[in-house]
Amino acid sequence: MSARNHLAATVSRVRPSGPYVRVELDAGFRLVALITKPSLEELSISPGTAVLATFKATAVHLIPHRRG
Repeated sequence: MSARNHLAATVSRVRPSGPYVRVELDAGFRLVALITKPSLEELSISPGTAVLATFKATAVHLIPHRRG
């Protein structure tokens, strides 16, 4: 079994992204996840939904914030 991280978050935005759906989360900082459209419907995800984000540490990609 691989190590997993868990963060409580609230869905702040949902928008289509090709064959996936881009879900933006507020966990005290911004998280972005790509999920399938059937998963979005099955999990009843919409803005304001409280979720528990679960992910492998190796799946995290940090993107520097541009200032200016």
